[in-house]
Formats: sequence, structure tokens, C-alpha cells
Amino acid sequence: MISKLLLLLSETWYTSDTPTAVLNDIAPPGYAALNVPRPLVAGGPTRGGGVAAVYRESLVVRRHPLADDFNPVTFELQLLRVGLPPSSHVVVNIYRPQWMSTVSAFVNELADVIAALAAGSSDNIIVCGDLNCPGVDVLHPDDKLTDVFDSFGMSQLVRSPTRDDNVLDVLASGNPTAVFDVKVCDAGHVSDHRLITASVVVRTPRPKTRYTARNIKAVDPSKFEEALRASVLFSNHATTVDAFVEQLEDVVTETLDRMAPIRTGVRRLPKSTSRWLSQEAVAAKRDRRRLERRWLAA
Repeated sequence: MISKLLLLLSETWYTSDTPTAVLNDIAPPGYAALNVPRPLVAGGPTRGGGVAAVYRESLVVRRHPLADDFNPVTFELQLLRVGLPPSSHVVVNIYRPQWMSTVSAFVNELADVIAALAAGSSDNIIVCGDLNCPGVDVLHPDDKLTDVFDSFGMSQLVRSPTRDDNVLDVLASGNPTAVFDVKVCDAGHVSDHRLITASVVVRTPRPKTRYTARNIKAVDPSKFEEALRASVLFSNHATTVDAFVEQLEDVVTETLDRMAPIRTGVRRLPKSTSRWLSQEAVAAKRDRRRLERRWLAA
């Protein structure tokens, strides 16, 4: 999990015949999902497997452009590009069932994938998932897997068992300073594997907001006045103050809808005002700019 923005899953039990609506249903409101279901092949397993990523829509998560270059036979692979330069990451999300290969065959193929990614990108490489490579003690995965990470200058950051007394799930990073506060927790025992959480340095785009506006400058004042004078405001105006206010609002709105229709759009939120300014100082700056604009237009 990356700053509560990204959740990476192993063994989703989604297969290639799982409906798209079901695949996308794992994402709550404000989030999206990317899935790599287990392909159904003749003579192969009919359930289990599958990897996925669920991420907040404000985070840039894309299927990696090199994803189609790999077709591993010893593990299931999801390849993602997360964040924006200069703090973007290649995330290698893996599920390896033990029946799929020996550890030696797996680490050899994994090394080929990491080497190709390192040669084709300067992004930090993060390897995570259920690799099923237990070590000789409760603090480390298999030595052959550790050797592969060491050969690429990667640090394996999980230091406690993730299932029973074994380190089966790993989190390794080429830049250990970009991944920190790594923890292993039971997460309410919703799975027979423990949950790995971490904070990752990642750059996200400035959030956007939807707005509505009218192009008042496009309104011809003389035609606007002419339209008001031809309306019921002059020919049949209301007789009470409240009714006239309502009538005025309706006529002006209808006239503006014809001459300057409401437009909707999306724009980036402005940069935050300095946190050192009080609310009174922010209001004073806003009034100063307003008065400056009025003076320049005079």
C-alpha cells in the first residue's frame, strides 16, 4: 500500500472469464482497479491466482509500456508504472504458486525481468507480492531470492513472517529511501497472509476541480438591456417585493442563458497560500488585488 493510495493484491481468484463488471467492482468510490486475471488454459487450474491493483484516482497508475514484452511461465505478473517523474516507480506485482515452478527457475526468470526493466527505465523498481519462497528462518526469504535482489542493488524490506513462521510475501526496492515505514500486521485476520504496509515517496499531479462559469464579456450591454425591457419585468411585473425578486431572477437567468450560456470545465486547483499567513492576511491580500484591478480599470 502506498500512502493509502494504492493497494496491491495477490490471489484475487479472478480468471479470464470473470466479467469486467466484477473485476471493476473491487474499487470503492474514488478509486479504480487494474486486474491481471489468471488465464484459463486446457488442463490448467480453474480457480485461484490473479493479481490486481486498487488505487485512488488522484494517483497516476498505468499499465507499464513493457508489460506485453513479458510472458512469464514461473509466476503471474502485473507490471505498473506509478507516480510521475522524478519520483516514479516500476511496480512488479507477483503471485507465484509453489506448484508453478521451482524456486531456482523462478528467481532466474525474475532476474531476467528485473534486468530488462532496469535497462529500459530509470524509474525505481519495486518488487512485491506473494512469492512463496520461504527461507531457513522466520526473518528472511529464500537465499536464492535474496541473492537476486542483492545483485540488482535492491533491498528486501520485510523483516517478519507474513504467513505462519515464513516470509512468503516480500517488498523490495531499488531505492530503499523511497520506501519506508514498512510494517506487517494481521489486518483483522481477513486472510491467511498478513498485510504489508509501507509509505512510498511518490509524486502526484495537482488535483483538479470542476467549475461552471459564464462568459459575461461576450454579452452586448445594449442587447441585454433591450431583452430586459421587452420582458415581463416591464410589461407585466409582479406586484409584491418577493414575487418581483423571483421574477427578476428568472428573467435575468433566462436572458443570460441565451446570451452567455453556462460553461463547465475542469481546472487544476491553485497552489496553496503560504501556510505562514493568517486568514486575516489572506483576506487582506485578496482585497488588495481586487482594489488594484479596480484602480487599473478606472
